[in-house]
Amino acid sequence: MKQGFWNGEPVTYEVCDVFINECTDFEMPWTKPFVGQVRQAVKVITPGEEFFIDNEDGSGLHKLYNGGMMFDMHRSINNCSVQMKLPEKLWKTEFIQEKCDEIESVTNEYWKEHSPKAYERIQMLTKTLRSFENCDPVQLARHMANPKSLQKGYGICQVCGCTDDNACTHPEKENCHWVDADHTLCSHCLDKLKLRAAICDEIDEKSAELMLSDDFEDMNDFASWVIQRLGYE
Repeated sequence: MKQGFWNGEPVTYEVCDVFINECTDFEMPWTKPFVGQVRQAVKVITPGEEFFIDNEDGSGLHKLYNGGMMFDMHRSINNCSVQMKLPEKLWKTEFIQEKCDEIESVTNEYWKEHSPKAYERIQMLTKTLRSFENCDPVQLARHMANPKSLQKGYGICQVCGCTDDNACTHPEKENCHWVDADHTLCSHCLDKLKLRAAICDEIDEKSAELMLSDDFEDMNDFASWVIQRLGYE
């Protein structure tokens, strides 16, 4: 098995073909239009659980390669059957935005036709969540997920820019230290990214609850709550 990262923590993974089964855990699973099909997926293995994420567009491996933080999207597969493990030469290692958009379009069109009211709710939630993507604190941490924007060189934190000669300090934690072999992420930034990952997991959970709500006024309250949780007011 290979090693990657999920929420900044090391995990192991394997790539396989999976058969998509019916999912009854959610009202509007993204996999519904793909039931009965075989897709490439990544099986992520953590100390506490194992789960599958889609890799048809390369998003699964891209996330594991780049720290597994919330700034890289992923699609969970909640009910599938493994068909076969794939050799590395068949892995989809490059994230393809066009394929990602195609998958999202197929899912949206399906639910727009089969459940218009629920589709409207999820569109409102998506718009609310995406409205925060351009906020500066998020963009700063997003450097981890975009290799083209990273500062170059060994011994430079790719989030805050600290170095061996200019470490960042904390009144309780003292100087930072490197958390990866390439010396590209310091311990202080990793702590901040983990905290923001936990907050975004909380936001995801609340948004899932709102998908079952018929009260659109809840969306305004949700937007205010997101702003507060992310620390923008």
